[in-house]
Amino acid sequence: MRKASFFRLLISMVLFSIASMSANAIPIQLNITQNVGGGFGLQPASTGSFSQLSPTATSYVINVDFKFFVDAFSTPVLGSVTGFADSVVGSATGGCNASDYVGFHSGSIALLASGPCLFSTEVNAARDAGAIGAIIGLSSTLDVFNFGLADQTFIPSIVASLDLVNALTRQLKIQVPEPTTSALFAIAFAMMSFIIRRKKAFPSTKPRM
Repeated sequence: MRKASFFRLLISMVLFSIASMSANAIPIQLNITQNVGGGFGLQPASTGSFSQLSPTATSYVINVDFKFFVDAFSTPVLGSVTGFADSVVGSATGGCNASDYVGFHSGSIALLASGPCLFSTEVNAARDAGAIGAIIGLSSTLDVFNFGLADQTFIPSIVASLDLVNALTRQLKIQVPEPTTSALFAIAFAMMSFIIRRKKAFPSTKPRM
């Protein structure tokens, strides 16, 4: 009777551990560094850099993966910013309106998709939502065109290939179990396996009447 009760308790522990398992997205830390305003010609690599610091250190290629905004109607913000990415790609307007930023984490670098608005409108909407930097994904070929900001912006921002922005967004959606709940499940499963093996090795027998 005690063995049966213990076995039921063990099964309950396993089911509870499975039900309570939670998962977290893998954070992506990015850096945007713009040293000088880009001109209307092909931008040199010395203009600055865009890189992923973690989880996979990656230096992206200017004029291929990304571009800085040029000095056109408004001078882009210079300097360096480092932060974790958060994406609003897939929202109603890709980042043009405040409603696109529901659930956005303040203090993040915003991943955006080019929406039905000016680049500067999108960058400033991200800033109003708490972004410290903005990356706008474009389907255009980056080595042909340069892009400017119509109005003044207040956070570092770049344009990047839409493929890259979508890839970073997909990466953010990858879920990994929390170590504590994973460990709980592993322990409970190991205990249950031990009891099952023990019951097979020493089957219970009922006394004859």
